[in-house]
Amino acid sequence: PAISRLRVRGRACRRACRLRSSSLRFAASHAGDIAVTLERRAARRYLVISRTSRRVRAGRQQVRLSALRLNRGRWRVSVGAARVAFRVR
Repeated sequence: PAISRLRVRGRACRRACRLRSSSLRFAASHAGDIAVTLERRAARRYLVISRTSRRVRAGRQQVRLSALRLNRGRWRVSVGAARVAFRVR
């Protein structure tokens, strides 16, 4: 499936923020399996931390970033061919 509108919404925090929790949002053109890669920035490049396959349904999707338990730093998520970078504070 084609991935569109990939973005991080809200502020990603390691500890509880007073702002709403952040989430990864995207839309899939149809149901199927997609590759999800999670990378962390280190020394001016990104290192792959996790590669998984995830089944998605057609339409809008949402994944809470607090569920991933990320450490502080700069991160990048690739969902299919789309990428988005964000920072965990």
